[in-house]
Amino acid sequence: MLRHKGMYYTQAEIKELIAYCKERHITFVPEN
Repeated sequence: MLRHKGMYYTQAEIKELIAYCKERHITFVPEN
């Protein structure tokens, strides 16, 4: 999942990404 500079993920996209990570035992670390 890539974003162009200045664009943001929606809450739904973040929730989907977190669920994906949990299923695969991946630690999700958000950055600024």
